[in-house]
Amino acid sequence: MKIILFGKPNSGKGSRLNEIQKKTKEPIPVLAAGDILRKEVGEGTEIGKLAEQYMSQGLLVPDEVINNMMINKIRQTQGVIVLDGYPRTVQQANAMLEAGEYPDIVIELYVDDEVALDRAKDRTVCKKCGRTYTIVNEGYRPKREGICDDCGSPLVRRKDDEPETARKRQAVYAKDTYPVLDLMQAKGIEVITIDNSTEDASEEFEKLFLSVINKR
Repeated sequence: MKIILFGKPNSGKGSRLNEIQKKTKEPIPVLAAGDILRKEVGEGTEIGKLAEQYMSQGLLVPDEVINNMMINKIRQTQGVIVLDGYPRTVQQANAMLEAGEYPDIVIELYVDDEVALDRAKDRTVCKKCGRTYTIVNEGYRPKREGICDDCGSPLVRRKDDEPETARKRQAVYAKDTYPVLDLMQAKGIEVITIDNSTEDASEEFEKLFLSVINKR
């Protein structure tokens, strides 16, 4: 079963996934394209070396490279899979579908732009495991300032969360990524949107997510 978790930068995908992992009997594999790409580069794999050629020049890694990497990971992973950050473009989505890897459902976490920017301003990320924290929400603050609750590694601010960069990422999302939702709907795939800025969002997401995986 494949679930695509969709949302603009700082929409709260990481926080919701952290919550849901605590509610399931077994850990659910999350295939996050950015994390996988960084791992491939760090391990010096064939795909990693190819990707680094582009990244070292400040260029985007071509869709063909990302597609090969992600489709291979999908096929290697059993059971329920959550895709985060893939597909990011219509081209990537078409490649995934043409490879026969149809998602069972797409869940969009929606927040407006200003809410997302506020979250970016206050967010820190674990340097090692990637868990996210925020100062403004007491439920997502680390127990020890600057230290990850899960692995004890330092928390850092990502360059992506700087205001100017965050706005640029929102513009790219609106132009290149949001149309993927329309494509999925046109292909007959169920797309459900949850307003992730409301107090009921956590409960609504949990109820929907658990109902989906219990159908498998």
